[in-house]
Amino acid sequence: MCFDCEVFTLNRDVDAMQATLTVVNRQFKEFTKIIGDRDRELECMSMELALSLSEVLEALKKIASGDPTVRIDEESDIELISKLKHVVNLTAEEISIIVDQSHEFAIVLAELFEVLHKVSRGDLHARVA
Repeated sequence: MCFDCEVFTLNRDVDAMQATLTVVNRQFKEFTKIIGDRDRELECMSMELALSLSEVLEALKKIASGDPTVRIDEESDIELISKLKHVVNLTAEEISIIVDQSHEFAIVLAELFEVLHKVSRGDLHARVA
């Protein structure tokens, strides 16, 4: 700063300089508090992200290994995580439906083959229920 600027000229006396430094000190304390609050908020958010992503990955592993009954809690302060968890639950539900339908199809197919086997052995009274 130059010694001819308006701020320096207005604050040449000690009392004015003290008042200015008091204001600056208060502002620094407020900024420090704001930054501290923001740091704690980011730390909490980072922790929630890490835990939630771990939970989502674990659920996806179970689904991929054949367990479509997996469900995870969808609540989160982070909207994107809530949506991700919701999609994981929907995926598990849809895969569960597909697995159930596959089982039904396999059972019916087995019954048909059993009847065909009986007919091929001469049992012409064999019927499908």
